[in-house]
Amino acid sequence: MVSPTLTSVAPDFVAAGYRLGELLQKRIQRRIPRVVLETYGPREIVVRESSLWMPSVDPRVRKALSLIRTSLANPDLSVKGIIATMNCSRTFADTLFQRAIGHSIINEIHHQRILLACKLLRNPRQRISPIPSLCGYMSEPFFKCLFKKETGLTMREWRKQNVTSRS
Repeated sequence: MVSPTLTSVAPDFVAAGYRLGELLQKRIQRRIPRVVLETYGPREIVVRESSLWMPSVDPRVRKALSLIRTSLANPDLSVKGIIATMNCSRTFADTLFQRAIGHSIINEIHHQRILLACKLLRNPRQRISPIPSLCGYMSEPFFKCLFKKETGLTMREWRKQNVTSRS
């Protein structure tokens, strides 16, 4: 267990691809020399899944967290289903979650789905309208309200602030 958690840098392959296309076009038109050194920045910092697991956390909570993270797009993902996986009472499950991660099971589901939405929003080609259903929500208005409550921004505003689009 390390603090801060281990992370990786996700390169901005989309921006690099666009730049490579521009350079190739210029090279074909013989407007640039043969060798060009280009650099580009990271797209995002990614927290490694392996650093999210705390060894002192109850194995039932680890199992529940794993289920949540792998089932985000499933609209049937529910607190009831998570508790059934943990094989304990709802009260005890909530207590275990509070001790381990500091909030409830439903808050963790919402939090992980918001993170997924942000990941989807980073892709400028991803239309905004299907994102709620891609994140497991059947109610688009509910998700939009939740997203704004959690981030302070609408999805469109969040995208404008966090994505550099290529023209």
